[in-house]
Amino acid sequence: MNTPQKKIHNEKKNTEIVDIEEIAAYLKYWKWFVASVFVALTMAFLYLKTTPPTYEIFSNILITSDENNSGSQVSSSLMKSFGFGGLSSSSNIDDEVGILSSHTLVKETVKELGLYTSYQIGFLIKEDLYNTSPIIADIDKNIIDTMSVAFAFKLHVDKDKGIRLTGKILKEKITPVDIPALPYTLHTGYGDITFRYSTNTKAVVPKSSYDLSITIISGDLATEGYQSKIDVGIISKRSNIIALSTTDHVLQRGKEVLDKLIELYNIDALSEKNKAALNTEHFINERLTVLVSELGDIERRVEIFKKNNQMVDVVSEAGLSLNRMGKMKDQMVELEIKLSLINMIEDNMKKQANKYELLPGGLEILGELSTGIQTYNEILLQRSAYLRDMNETNPTILTLNERIDLMRKNIITSISNVKSDLLEARKNWEKQEKELLSRISNMPSQEREFIDIQRQQKLVRMLI
Repeated sequence: MNTPQKKIHNEKKNTEIVDIEEIAAYLKYWKWFVASVFVALTMAFLYLKTTPPTYEIFSNILITSDENNSGSQVSSSLMKSFGFGGLSSSSNIDDEVGILSSHTLVKETVKELGLYTSYQIGFLIKEDLYNTSPIIADIDKNIIDTMSVAFAFKLHVDKDKGIRLTGKILKEKITPVDIPALPYTLHTGYGDITFRYSTNTKAVVPKSSYDLSITIISGDLATEGYQSKIDVGIISKRSNIIALSTTDHVLQRGKEVLDKLIELYNIDALSEKNKAALNTEHFINERLTVLVSELGDIERRVEIFKKNNQMVDVVSEAGLSLNRMGKMKDQMVELEIKLSLINMIEDNMKKQANKYELLPGGLEILGELSTGIQTYNEILLQRSAYLRDMNETNPTILTLNERIDLMRKNIITSISNVKSDLLEARKNWEKQEKELLSRISNMPSQEREFIDIQRQQKLVRMLI
């Protein structure tokens, strides 16, 4: 048992000797180790000095919804009756997140802020001159949408404000140009670029000579860059607050990107909401033209009737008769209005050209049908929003198209049922009216005819 123990002890001793010898061998190169550490620290120092800080900017948006009002339950139940489960609040929020992060909206932000052009000054330490460049390069925004090349220019400005322009278009160098004064327009095969002095009071103007680097890239390329830096998400599943964040080396630029994105989103949302109102206005204006013409014809009939029957105080006489009918006449007028609106909407929906056009909304007189039309319009607006970043063959669009077709058929069916009920009700009212008129046997036939004309006149006036 003792022999193996001695062996093990001797092996440990030998290992310790070997380790010390190896360390001693490496110590001969201690100068290289020190030099490597010095170089690494120097490189880290230079990196920290030459790399600008990165800022993270945050912003929140509260999405308001109409689903909290009393009419939301009616809308939801009617939606289900049309073959849909209704749109939940979370799905609406997801839609808004998609719009805020869409290529279209970010690209519009890039164009509005001119983020496709960047300005830098300095040699070793580059300073980004966002909105503070002493010289600006202007290019037509339409070119930005279609250009597939990148421009890289360097302007050397000496103490006497003499300017020498050099640079590259794509990878080809341009012929250096000595510019006597600004503004100066450079003509290229891709479009004109005009260099001018900035009018911004915050522009940085070095006292000595300096080199200004200007880079211009396509709108799509700039958009992809900023889109990758913008994060849009929901704070929590039950929240209606959307959180936005971005990173940027220039704090002010990061703030302006989020502010402009939110501003354009609000403008876009307001525009979408106004579509239904504008469509309704156009729809009603067309109908008004017809109604005004009908009213003119009725007014002429009244005038001719008075003249032919020599009725001096016919209005007073007719008024007495109308008062006897009371609420019956008012209800018949309301019924006629509903029928007229139903016919207008039915004609509009049956036109294939209007398949994805918004229906006139805000017609509360139609009751639950009006709520269904409003929900149908919301689906159309959702489809319009998706089409910003999708084509007609996208599976999401095709699914929406199927839902819209189904809902459209069900609305037409509902309109037909409502119309049938209204026509039946009108028959009943007309029957009651005849019974009432038959009891007024002493009324002259001329006056009874005038009552009928006046009822038509009142109906058209209420429609207008």
